[in-house]
Parts: sequence; C-alpha cells; structure tokens
Amino acid sequence: MGVYDVLRFASGVVGVPVLYALGYLTYRAYRLTGVERFAYFSVGFGVLASGLLTKMFTVLVPRVLAPRGSLLAALVMAELLYSLSRAAAYLFIALGYSRERGAGAVAPLLPLIPLLSFVNVMLSSYVFYRSLLVYAFRRSPLTLTVAAAFALMALSEMVGASSHILRLRQLAALSDLMFVAALILFLATLVRLLGPEEEEV
Repeated sequence: MGVYDVLRFASGVVGVPVLYALGYLTYRAYRLTGVERFAYFSVGFGVLASGLLTKMFTVLVPRVLAPRGSLLAALVMAELLYSLSRAAAYLFIALGYSRERGAGAVAPLLPLIPLLSFVNVMLSSYVFYRSLLVYAFRRSPLTLTVAAAFALMALSEMVGASSHILRLRQLAALSDLMFVAALILFLATLVRLLGPEEEEV
C-alpha cells in the first residue's frame, strides 16, 4: 500500500474504536438519563463504526489476497458501503434530534427532504444510464421499455426535487403522475415478459 492508503487505513484503525466507544457511551447516557435522543446517537455511531470497519477490510483483503484486477471493484464497493453507512448514521442522529420535545422538534429533519431528493435524483439517473447500456447491448423492445420507464422515474425524481426547492405543489403533482406512468410501463413490461412469447429483458 502507498502512503495515502496507509494514512487512510490508520485513520480507520483510530476511528473504529473511537466510534464504538461513542456508541457505547451514548447508550450508557441513554440508560442513565432516559433521554431518547442518546439511543439514536448510539445506533448512529454504531452504524458508522461498522461501516468504517467494513470499508477497512474490503480495501485491505483484496490487496493481500485477490488478483490485481479485482482491486478497483473492491475500492468502489468499500466507498459505497461506507457512504451508505454514513448516510444511515446521520439519519439516525437527525431522528434523535427530532425526538426533542418542543415546537421545533421536527426542524432538524427538514433539510433531509431536499437532500434525500437529490440522492434519489442521482441514483435514479444512474439506473437510467445503466438501463440504456443494456438496451444498447441487447436492442430488444422490452429493454427499450425498461429504459423508458427508468427515464420517467428519473425525471419524476428531478421534478420532485424541484418541487421541494421551489415549494410548488404543481410540480409535486406532476412528479407523482410521472412516477405512476413509470410504474405502468414496468407493469406492461412484466406482462409481456411473462406472456406466452417470453422475451429477454
């Protein structure tokens, strides 16, 4: 491993026990005080620690045991798992704050709505891109229908994200209609796929 990899691995060696300690201590704080927020903090720190630990082993093991060609896949998977664990951890911590009593109890959750919408746009766009690649390879009517459905779904997410930013109910309604249209396309695809003349998707 290079210097950069060693530094990242060392940060994990330090970060994992610290995060597990934080999870344990916030759980103890919950048991001692009964404040529900600490329970969510404990879960969040535990998820974050587990994600970092998984990332460390996912990066280290292929470097030692696996062929060189699988290294890139391992690195991408490690970063993906760690990013997902961080998102889950922050969600739990935000939920913990939302449990606070008072008029502004749900305020910490409000920024999550446009943030999650942005994540959905990115993921649905990636799925649409991959469905286009499948269609380019197979050139079948069903793969085209699937790609069209995912295109509608991605557009629905984009319009929905815009509705959260611009606070327009019309855009939210349009997003819902586009999402339903995408589901109908998927349904039509499955009906054709499972029909008498099966086609490859």
